[in-house]
Amino acid sequence: MKFQIPPLKLRTKFIGAIIIVVAIFGSLNIFFNRQSTYKALQKEVDKRSLFLAQSLAERSTKLLLYEDLISLQLLLDQIRQSNTDVSYGFITDNQNNVVVHTFGFDFPMELLNANKLKKGESYHFQIISDEHNNRYQDIIVPILEGKIGFLRLGIAGESLVATTNKVVIILTGMVLLFLVIGIIGAVIFAYWITNPISKITKAFETINLNEEIKPLEIKTKDEINILANKFNEMALRLQTVHSDLKKAQKGLVQTEKLASVGTLASGLTHEISSPLAGLKNCLIRIKKNPQKSQINRYFGLMMNAIQRIEKVVIGLLNFSRRDDYHFKPFNLPEIINSALSLVEYKLEKSGVVVEINFDEKLKNCIGDGQHIEQVIINLVLNAADAMPQGGKLSISSFCDNSLACIAIEDNGVGISCENIDKIFDPFFTTKEPGKGTGLGLSVSYNIIKEHGGDISVESEVNRGTKFIFTLPLNLNRA
Repeated sequence: MKFQIPPLKLRTKFIGAIIIVVAIFGSLNIFFNRQSTYKALQKEVDKRSLFLAQSLAERSTKLLLYEDLISLQLLLDQIRQSNTDVSYGFITDNQNNVVVHTFGFDFPMELLNANKLKKGESYHFQIISDEHNNRYQDIIVPILEGKIGFLRLGIAGESLVATTNKVVIILTGMVLLFLVIGIIGAVIFAYWITNPISKITKAFETINLNEEIKPLEIKTKDEINILANKFNEMALRLQTVHSDLKKAQKGLVQTEKLASVGTLASGLTHEISSPLAGLKNCLIRIKKNPQKSQINRYFGLMMNAIQRIEKVVIGLLNFSRRDDYHFKPFNLPEIINSALSLVEYKLEKSGVVVEINFDEKLKNCIGDGQHIEQVIINLVLNAADAMPQGGKLSISSFCDNSLACIAIEDNGVGISCENIDKIFDPFFTTKEPGKGTGLGLSVSYNIIKEHGGDISVESEVNRGTKFIFTLPLNLNRA
């Protein structure tokens, strides 16, 4: 299992970058300043120690010559007490014998040879450590050029380290202060940068091309304001393109309707011609024998013929008229029966037997009934064209969660594998020129998508084709 780091917001990245930069440069600053401070302090301590040792050696010359050991001891003790950095001091004669020292009764003999002057040196520093691991800067200077003896002083390193640590603490405090100021500044600056971007992002997420788009207002005079203006221009262009696309889709729907009307015309002629012939026959008989009883006898037949013609004509007009989408509850079986009545003659002429199987629970769906009727007519006409020698057409419905599923299946010629992925493309058709616009399935696909449904196809060459489309159920009325 791979661990994935969640994407960071721009504000978090910006603050994190500030923290990292301040932390890195602050750490480097502390490190290098500590080193340079320590070296500078060490150099200054060495200068002071050398000056103190040389001054003390000069003052000790006469006392050592006169062998005034008491005054010499007092001088060493005075120097040690007045200089807290001086940890010890002692004077040796030219034979390296200790004359006076500040160690009381127990002089550490190992110090005698711990630091010596080399030939030509006027002083020499040596770092030494005691049994407690305390470090000292030991300095040796000659008294009267070493003819009568040598002076040794031990300078403690604690003060040097303490001073360096104080500097480090001050620098660390400054880095932390800059870090806090940097974080606060980063938060403010990040908010100033990301807040307009968040507004633009939210505008992208909430844009609705079917409604009036309000211009995005960003009150800055920089690139973000330019971005907001470009977004407003893009949104207006998108809305214009969306509106043009809707008009084009409506035009395609109407084009396919008119093409279907041409296909249905022969069947409608048959549907109208039979009642017209009956109506004409009744009128001829009434004319020959215009008696009231004769009129009453044929009146019912004439009304039935007129109602049948009216039903066919109204159905054709309703189907062919240009309408926008009007979503409301509709009776699915009624829509299917209405569609079948318009293509009944086409199916009978093609020798197609229709088998209907409705789920009674799926009577009420949400959508535009006239557009769904067009989808059914398109699919049924395609099925009839796929069975030129006759066959079986099955129309069934079933429920799948909150969706009504309508299946239209034929046992015709089927669709080849290379064409099945193209059938919903506009103007794609396998029919002979002049027998199809190539818009039927494309229009049907768009209609179903507008309803929030889906349409799929299963087909096998020489075995048949099955279309299934889904529609939302009106759960409050089902």
